[in-house]
Amino acid sequence: MQVSGTLRLIQASKHAHRLWFGLVIALCAVLLTSAPTISASLARWLAPVLPLPAFEALLASSLIMLAGLSGAVLVAEARQRAIEAERLLDAEASVLTHEPGQPALGDTRMDVLKQAVIPAGYPQFVTVLALSIAAAAAAWASLRTTLSADELAGPKSVSIGVGAVLLCFPLVVLERHLAGTPENELPEAAPLGGLLRVGICTLLGLGLAKVTAGAGYPWGAWALRAASLVCFLVAVELALRAIARCFLPLPAPDQMTGAATSSVAGLLRLSSPENVREAVRQRLGIDVAQSWALGFLRRAAMPSLCGLAIAAWLLTGVAALPLNERAVYERLGRPVRVLQPGLHLILPWPFGHLQRVELGILYDLPAGSARSLGAGTEPDGTGQSPVFASTAPPEESGSGADRLWDRPHPDEATYLIASATRDQPGFQVIDIDMRIAWLAGESDEDALNVVYSAESPERLIGHLAGRLLARRFASSTLSAVLVEDRVSFIQSFRGELQADLDQMHSGIHLAAIAIEAVHPPPQAAGAYHAVLASDIQARTSIAESRGSALQQESEARQAAQSTRDEAAVNAAEIVAQARSQTRFYAAEFTAWERDGGASLLEHRLERIAKALPAAQTVIVDHHLSPEDVPTLDLRSLPAVP
Repeated sequence: MQVSGTLRLIQASKHAHRLWFGLVIALCAVLLTSAPTISASLARWLAPVLPLPAFEALLASSLIMLAGLSGAVLVAEARQRAIEAERLLDAEASVLTHEPGQPALGDTRMDVLKQAVIPAGYPQFVTVLALSIAAAAAAWASLRTTLSADELAGPKSVSIGVGAVLLCFPLVVLERHLAGTPENELPEAAPLGGLLRVGICTLLGLGLAKVTAGAGYPWGAWALRAASLVCFLVAVELALRAIARCFLPLPAPDQMTGAATSSVAGLLRLSSPENVREAVRQRLGIDVAQSWALGFLRRAAMPSLCGLAIAAWLLTGVAALPLNERAVYERLGRPVRVLQPGLHLILPWPFGHLQRVELGILYDLPAGSARSLGAGTEPDGTGQSPVFASTAPPEESGSGADRLWDRPHPDEATYLIASATRDQPGFQVIDIDMRIAWLAGESDEDALNVVYSAESPERLIGHLAGRLLARRFASSTLSAVLVEDRVSFIQSFRGELQADLDQMHSGIHLAAIAIEAVHPPPQAAGAYHAVLASDIQARTSIAESRGSALQQESEARQAAQSTRDEAAVNAAEIVAQARSQTRFYAAEFTAWERDGGASLLEHRLERIAKALPAAQTVIVDHHLSPEDVPTLDLRSLPAVP
């Protein structure tokens, strides 16, 4: 097959260099956008600038463009190799002669050309298939994650959105260059232009999402989701086309094209009415230029659209407020009155404007935490959650028990507190988990104050609560705070905070304050456990020592009392004996005074009578006379030697 007539018309060498340059740029884009999806730490670091789903959408569009450019590069290289092979075959055919028994020159030419265009076959299909599957996976990961306006709105979000839109211009220039490239020079120009439009749509969606999120509109995230959906559909179509091309016979060298072709990407373009009319006439055989109905619609379209626009503008003067909302009506920029829930007629925009205020919606805010201090400007976009739509405050919970948490949680705040002893540093650290339930006041004055005096109520409450807590803890000690009565603390704290809010004319009413826990920092949990255990052990030892001392004192008292009682008994006995002897002596003395020797003789005889029964007695008495009784006179006997 003679293909030199066609291949030489294609400036393969020139387009191959340009395609290689575009391939390198697309590969760099893939590497840059894939880094946050691979490294979790890098994704967290870049989250304030671009969230992970945005990087996944950019990665999907970059992989799609890389798939198209890689297929085009392989086909361009195959065409260049085919041209060089054709030239070599022509040169050999001019000097060689065909001998009988050898293959024909035409068969040899086809074999050589087929070998030359191998990169445009299965290698191209496999490359496009792998890249399209990776792009589909990245787009699906981006679609699975629901982004909110708070995640997209970050520092300099509007500038980032404008930068994303500006990045579209190089792609637009390249797409226009491909659109102006003749098909006989580069057949892949139109499919590549469609794939480049996928990248343009992704950057436009990202820029629109960042700009609208920075302006405070929550619907901008849908633009990024729409771009991710387009990337997913295009990637799936590319994968299916690559799989189908694997089962089809390879085309002739002069008819080979890139496998990265997408009908979905081809729809991402604006067609002129003439092109649409010509396409309808060629495919359906209908000449819409001669249709009376279409002509009438064309003539009536502009007045109808203008009427609809005017009606829509007038409808901006109809305001419907639900039961949980009221609004401050501004007429020509000046507040006129506060509108209650219901249907109201006002001046159309921009002459009349409503500043909506919640009515009876209770919000729960952690006091002093990073979330309350870094909240946004709208109550619904601060990360706090409405508790319930009711004007009745919940029951205050001031009886929560102290508990020591050994793991941090996002709603706790850390403060410095004075030390109780002189041998320790001058301050200690304490964590508190306090939640404040607040709502906008019910009066019209409160509604005006909420709109015009408090730009961010949650940030105002967070700063005031943090300042009051810091002031209280600066004049207290850790032990005093841990044992302080929660109910009295909450009542006094609520009164001070409400007074500060009223002084600033914020229009905010505090419904309830709840203290979940007051505890040392989680890093000091183990040490504080040991301190508490030591304190308990010391108190136990003191109690045991006091009990032992009381027991010993009781025993000593009992022994002393027994000794005292025994001594008293002995003394009483001695006194009784002394009294008895005294009385006996007195009686004897009286008897002696009355009867002289008779009493003495009586006592003497009594003593002798008591002593005689137990002894052998010899009575020697000089009072006895021999004449009265028989006696033995020992005086007349000789002495015994």
